[in-house]
Amino acid sequence: MRMAKRMASGVHSFPAYPKGVPHKGYYNTVNFVQKTTSWKYNKTVSVVLMLCSLFSLFVTILILIQLLQHFKLNPLAAFFFALVLNIVTVIYFPFFRNNYKGHGSPNVWHNSTFIVMKPFALLAFYFLVFGKNQIKESLHYIMGTAALILSIYTKPTFAVAFIPAYGSYIAYNFLVKREALNWKACIAMFLGLCFMAYQFYFGYAESPDVVSEKSMGFSFLTSWKFQSSNIPLSLLTGLSFPLSVLLLLNKKALKKPYLILGWLMIIISVAFVSSISEVLNGKISLANNFMGLYNISLALIFTFSLVELIKSTLNDKNSKFSIKICWLVFGVHFLSGLYLIWSVYFYNKAW
Repeated sequence: MRMAKRMASGVHSFPAYPKGVPHKGYYNTVNFVQKTTSWKYNKTVSVVLMLCSLFSLFVTILILIQLLQHFKLNPLAAFFFALVLNIVTVIYFPFFRNNYKGHGSPNVWHNSTFIVMKPFALLAFYFLVFGKNQIKESLHYIMGTAALILSIYTKPTFAVAFIPAYGSYIAYNFLVKREALNWKACIAMFLGLCFMAYQFYFGYAESPDVVSEKSMGFSFLTSWKFQSSNIPLSLLTGLSFPLSVLLLLNKKALKKPYLILGWLMIIISVAFVSSISEVLNGKISLANNFMGLYNISLALIFTFSLVELIKSTLNDKNSKFSIKICWLVFGVHFLSGLYLIWSVYFYNKAW
């Protein structure tokens, strides 16, 4: 709770909604809890964010147990790995100008709406990607669609990266691999797009003055350069672990739908962050809010890369040296995350 209070409490003023923010899920939740409990808003924000963080941890545990059920992963081990996955960040380099907002990170602590959105994004990805061929296939798609809409309601970041990646994957399977068209997945994406359009239209309709001030424009790497002095190094510090798994372990793993979609989301999110900037009153804004697409894509690719690493470790079919290298890189990401929490907890500042 102290972490939540330090990093996110008071980020936005309550009970008023910020102008020009169509995704009001987080704000509606905080206001509802505050009115129900009569707590002060700072305490309400802290409790809501703490519960959402625990929800993300719980969802991660369920995903790990489900994907590693063949290996009968111990629930305590699943809890440990899930906890680590909710701590890891980009690799910290003391000699490099560090700004974790500019590097991107699988876990962020400065953005309240991202924290609330993350568990729904994990659920949507899991149910929609693994819905096909499941015993309760229809139920999976219904739950995945509901989670997708809830993630959009709290923050559309995940959907903006996931829907193009998911649509491309389904189109490839249909047009190239000649598989039957996955209508249930198409309906899920259509409903997500409709809700996003509805939310944006009516959200911005409430604040026409904000709409007249804000816009988006193409500007190659401009916003990213404001927060990172070396973008290739920023990418490397964020993607070191997934890349090590991709390059050193079984190449057949890339045929897994969750890794294909994870890397597609990385590519799409990097394209957004690199080429689109927010424009405020005719000037490019320093706020690089499209980084959220990259952050949630990192969270997903870290989770499923760890699944493949655990499988390779238990199968012991790969080079033991390669496996050790991957665990070492993952450990460095974890230590960097612990250092970030230490900095925030004791000094109330990130890198």
